[in-house]
Amino acid sequence: MAQRIYVLPVRENEEPGWPSPGEISREPESTKPMAERAREAFKERTERAQDALRRARNQLDDTTRTAIERIRRAAHERPLYFVAGIAGAAFALGVVLRIWRSKQHG
Repeated sequence: MAQRIYVLPVRENEEPGWPSPGEISREPESTKPMAERAREAFKERTERAQDALRRARNQLDDTTRTAIERIRRAAHERPLYFVAGIAGAAFALGVVLRIWRSKQHG
């Protein structure tokens, strides 16, 4: 049986990727004092962390709001099913807690 041969395209006569004059910074990083570079890095990381926390908080708020709306709609549209669901969940939780308690206290 024949095997597949995978060929990667290779470009000939390609020049190395030299940086353009705009990409070269005027002041090399190594000439900045270490404390200033550390301060800038800390500030950048702090801003990233705050942004991530803000996005997570907004997503949690949206998820919570959606869940509350669904629960209210379910309770309004089918109140008997809603009450039966809560009763079933409470019963199941009671059974689980009773089993856990009997295992804990012998």
